[in-house]
Parts: sequence; C-alpha cells; structure tokens
Amino acid sequence: MKKMIIVFTDSAAEKEQDSKTENASYLDDLYRVGPDKPLGYLPLSTIEQCGIAASDLQTQLEEQGLKTFMVADKDCRTASGALYAWDEQALQALLTSRADILLAAQWPCEPAKFVQRVIDEVAPSAAPLFDLIADAFADKNNPWRSDKSSDPPGVNLDQSLIRTL
Repeated sequence: MKKMIIVFTDSAAEKEQDSKTENASYLDDLYRVGPDKPLGYLPLSTIEQCGIAASDLQTQLEEQGLKTFMVADKDCRTASGALYAWDEQALQALLTSRADILLAAQWPCEPAKFVQRVIDEVAPSAAPLFDLIADAFADKNNPWRSDKSSDPPGVNLDQSLIRTL
C-alpha cells in the first residue's frame, strides 16, 4: 500500500510575499534615486497599486533628502499623473557637466527647472539631449540613444519622438 503525503502550503502568504517583492521592484525606480540615478519617476497609479499612498511615498523620499514633484494627470503625459524625485546634487553635477548640450537645446541647467521641462516636453530621440535625459534616469541601454550603434528594430529614429520615461 502506498502512503500519501499531503503538504499544505500557505499560498495566500506566498502570493502576498510575491506581490510585495514585485511592488518593491516597481518602487525601486524612486528608491534608487541618488548619486548613480539622479532622477526617477513613477505613475501615481503604479504607486497606488503597490499599496502606498503617493503622498506618503513623496514624504518618505523628501525625508531621505530628495526633491520631489507630484504632477497631476492633467499636467503631464502620464494618464494618472506621476511622482518625480531627484537627488539635487547628483542632478546638478550631471547638468553642469553637460551644460553645453543644455544651452544648445535651450534647456535649463537648474535641477528643478530641468525636471519640469522633462515633464512638459518630449526630447527628440537620437540626440545628445535625449542621452542626457536618459543618463539622468540611469537608462544607459535605452535603444533610442544617439550613442547606440543602430536603430531599434522597426523604428526610424529620424521620425521618432519619445520620452525616456
């Protein structure tokens, strides 16, 4: 006669842990903001889906010394609105090191004004300004960077306008 062993697992607890891990990875875009990632953002709907109020997350980030902008849906291209966070010193260092690009594109060299411009405008892809914005978000592998060796499959960069967000 065969013995049957039944193992009970707490699948609800496992699912909750998986959900927490997934939520943390989403929120990581803002939690990683610092010297190596001067700028980050998340849609407000994503933050809320992670079980945290956007205003609470904004407070946490500010308590860590970051600057933030909470942008309403009507004021940005993200349907639900967005929370932007940046490391003032790291972003200023990046902007200062690339001031020639900003001046040529007539973009501001001050962090808060730069972030507002990122929110308000789309930078043309495959251009130094796009690369600078991608670098602010620590997006070194963005396929629409000008320093990539070839166009992404099926995309004509000359006609493509895309945000690095």
